[in-house]
Amino acid sequence: MGSYLLMNNNWSKCSAALIAVLLAGCVKTQGVDSKPAEQNIEFEQTSNLPDVELSQDLLTQILTAEIAIRAGQFEQAVDQLLPAARQSADPRLASKVTYWALQSGLFQKAEQAALLWLELLSGEPENQVVNARLALANTYMEQGKTTQALVQYRQLIEDSSAKEIYKRIAGDMSRLRNIDESISIFQILVGEATDVEGANVGLGILAARLNKFDLSRQAIDQALLANPVNLDAALIKLSYLFEDQDEQAIYDFADAYLRKNPDGHRLRMEYARYLSNHAEAAVAIKQFDKVAANDESLYEEATLSIIALGIQQEDYALADKKLAVLLDQNPTDDRLILYRCQVQRELGNYDSANQLCQEIVFGQYYFPAQLEIANVLAEQDELDAALTHLDNIPVSGVEEQVNVYMRQQNLLHQAQQLERAIEVLDRALVKYMDNTSLLYARGLILSELGNVTDHERDMRRLIKLEPENAHAYNALGYTLADLTLRYDEALELIQKAIELEPDDAYILDSLGWVYFKLNELDKAEIYLQRAFDLSEDAEIAAHLGELYWTLGDKSKAKSIWNRAKKQTPDNKVLNKTLERFL
Repeated sequence: MGSYLLMNNNWSKCSAALIAVLLAGCVKTQGVDSKPAEQNIEFEQTSNLPDVELSQDLLTQILTAEIAIRAGQFEQAVDQLLPAARQSADPRLASKVTYWALQSGLFQKAEQAALLWLELLSGEPENQVVNARLALANTYMEQGKTTQALVQYRQLIEDSSAKEIYKRIAGDMSRLRNIDESISIFQILVGEATDVEGANVGLGILAARLNKFDLSRQAIDQALLANPVNLDAALIKLSYLFEDQDEQAIYDFADAYLRKNPDGHRLRMEYARYLSNHAEAAVAIKQFDKVAANDESLYEEATLSIIALGIQQEDYALADKKLAVLLDQNPTDDRLILYRCQVQRELGNYDSANQLCQEIVFGQYYFPAQLEIANVLAEQDELDAALTHLDNIPVSGVEEQVNVYMRQQNLLHQAQQLERAIEVLDRALVKYMDNTSLLYARGLILSELGNVTDHERDMRRLIKLEPENAHAYNALGYTLADLTLRYDEALELIQKAIELEPDDAYILDSLGWVYFKLNELDKAEIYLQRAFDLSEDAEIAAHLGELYWTLGDKSKAKSIWNRAKKQTPDNKVLNKTLERFL
């Protein structure tokens, strides 16, 4: 790369370093929008950069500009750098002046700098000239000189051999202040385009970034008419179908696209994610498998998605198989080691799980690995050893210490040692009296123990600390409905929870249950059925079944209970309900 010649001067090496920073575009300032940063370019070593004697005057201008930039005095910096760029004839300086002038809203000076930059790049590679011409077009657009801007955009398109030129123009235009002018100019370019596909993709991107979604959809449809397998257009189209929540349209479009373009792996990934989020795990896994088998760049991402689905579906053998392959390729990846430790525990391979987590000796996965070791010990019926292990984990900060307490109470809760769990939480809340996670955990266990007074104390404290915590209102309301006769108060609390989280299955269940207690059975059925439709949780099933039993539909009640019993045989609420009625 060309450089300034330092000749016969007494300036320090520090001054030279500042110049290097300035030319490299590494200056960091506060309060400056970074949007035009794409104009910071890397000059190739083949560029014909000038060898200019770094005179004292030139160096003074550059250093003064650097000091001004650091002080946030951008106009002063531009006034120093613009003559320095002219004197040195160095396109790097011209690019910096253009950048800072655009950043600062000095559009006339930005225009001068961009014209100089473009002039200095005569004969340079196309990729160097594109940045300068785009910057010049930006300066024209910001000044309302749309005719001159249009000339530059047309020249860019004529000179460019890159298929992405319309996307580049769209990206720059999306940052400009006048949205309507940007759209109008781009539509003119689309109307003139020989590359109808690329131009409409660009318009689709620009319109979306400027919140003109109807126009964006139209442009993307036009791009797909021109080329049905354009991946950019297809991805944007798919995202709009996701927003529309039209499942059949999503399936039809993705299927048709992938038949035409089996190599559209990025779209296949997005489609697979959609399937995985809509309870179609088996189909999603097949799609992820195809991506992993055919696109090396997406292999790890797709494989991790399969692992996540395997764990979600409790197919731990599948998850373990995929993790083993990834670990063969990345044997020191602590994240993968932790995942496999967890999967091995789920498979009951406790020695293997423990050995894997012991391999993680430092870094961000060390703490979760230690928590996982406690899980392994607990599942081997070594609860006291697990609790001792948790006590001995070195923690960094309040969050990790609270996580230790939460894990201890959780293990004790799972072992039905509720009084010991309360003791752990009592100790924790002495140290962290306003920690909402600890308060909520203790409140739930107190409710389970039938201690309404102390449960209410904790939940009301939590509500005071977090007035928008829907689950605190719900927990208190449900406890009052289930364990007291304070039904009207319970209803008010749960209605507040519904306002905050209207589609939460457990809150809907609580609302249905309090209506059941109030003998408003029609309302109870509405909310309990909605809750069950969202989540076939055993406790919700217990409540819905009891409602239908009360309504006289014992067959339906038994069907709901039996279904829940098969899925969750150990649920206490369900089992108590069955004991009362069967």
